[in-house]
Order: sequence, then C-alpha cells, then structure tokens
Amino acid sequence: MKKIAIIDCESNGSSTSTSRIISISGILVNSDLVELDRFEFYCSNVPGYVPDPYSLWVNKGLKKLKETNMSHFNMMIELRKYIEKWSPCVWGSWNGISFDFPLIQKENYKTLLPIYATNTNGNEHADFLPVARASKIFFPNALETNYSEKKNPIFKLDDLGPKNFPDLDKSKHHTATHDVEVTLKVIEKLKNKAKPIYDASLLTTGKESAKKLFWKNRFLQLFFISSAKLVVLPQLIFLIMQYINGQWFFV
Repeated sequence: MKKIAIIDCESNGSSTSTSRIISISGILVNSDLVELDRFEFYCSNVPGYVPDPYSLWVNKGLKKLKETNMSHFNMMIELRKYIEKWSPCVWGSWNGISFDFPLIQKENYKTLLPIYATNTNGNEHADFLPVARASKIFFPNALETNYSEKKNPIFKLDDLGPKNFPDLDKSKHHTATHDVEVTLKVIEKLKNKAKPIYDASLLTTGKESAKKLFWKNRFLQLFFISSAKLVVLPQLIFLIMQYINGQWFFV
C-alpha cells in the first residue's frame, strides 16, 4: 500500500480562485500510519494583495505574515520539493477535494509549476471528511461528535479534535499544523474502529485503481449520503455497465 501524505493549507481568503496560501503543512506516514516526515511553511503576503481580515483572524494568519521572511514564490518552490520527495503517495486531506487540492493546483498554475503534481505520476487524492461521515453512519462509535441544532453530527476539525483528543496542543488551534495532526489522529481512529470503511476508501483514490475495482467486481453499490442530514437512502442502487468500443453502456 502507498504512503499517505496528509496536507492542509491556510489561506488569506475563502475562495480557491482568488485566495493565496499563507501557510501549508504536511505529514508523511506509511501504511501503518507511522510518521516518516513532515514540513511546515509560512510565507509573507503577496505584494498588492489585500487579504480577508476574517480569514486571518480565524487561522492566526496575521501573526504568520508578520513573522516570516519567506516569499510566496519560495514557499511554493519548497512545497514542490516535498511533493517530488514524497511521491508517489496518496495525498490525504480534510475537505481537500473542495478546497485544499484546487487551491494548490491554482497556486501551482500561478507560480508556473506543474499544476496537477499531487494527482499525477502515481500520486492520488483522498479526502477523509466523507470517510468520517460514512464511518459515523455504519460505525456510530467510531468518532465522538458534537451535534448541531438540527441534531446532525458536526465534522469540523475544531470540534472533532477536542472531543476525541482532549490532550491536543491548543496553542496550534486552527493552524495548518494543527489540522494535519488532528486529521492524522482521526484517520488512526477510523482505521481502528471503522476499518472496513477506511480500507474501502483507499481502493478508489485513483482512476486506475477505481477501474480495476470495477472490472474485478463488475458492479457498483452506491450509497447516497446527505451531508446535511447524514442519512442513507433506503434503496441500494446497482449499476451494471459494459465498455464497448470506447463507450460505457448500461446493461
């Protein structure tokens, strides 16, 4: 099994298109989730860019911007070095499919670096937020969660961390390093208490592995999960498809 590199970005805004990364951290682990390496980078503000004050308040970004003398360009170059050093691996994240990975890709583009470095050349993407949601449904005791006013589990790292790991260093709260450390601890807990879900989540992190799984089993069983209500629809949907002359057909 491939190594897993857990990565998290903190930015000076909430948009993956207009925000810029101000700090990024990563932890590399082996298949047994034993730490092998890590990095943590901060950079100064991009000249001419006005950051979002709320984002800087949430992730302590103003303090980072004032303390570092690394430029944004140099930070992206250093990140590139670690991507090359750790590859190939599964790049894991928490909500990374929606935020961290698109942000990194767009920053690579702006910096004239290989855009899809974390999901090409043997690298794959994994997002452990939906894995946690699925685990909570099928293994309710896998994670301790707080609940919203609508009685739905809350899967923010700020909530999961203190709820499941009370001994965490609170001084790192909502920094990139804190988030990757909490994500790793959550993954370890899911592997121990919801192993079938954890193992299944790593079978389709890449197109080739998903294709091999499909051809081996010849069917897909899909569970539709509402992230708002966290319910599984009662019906199971089986799709049998056949690949003929370069096209997929339902059979």
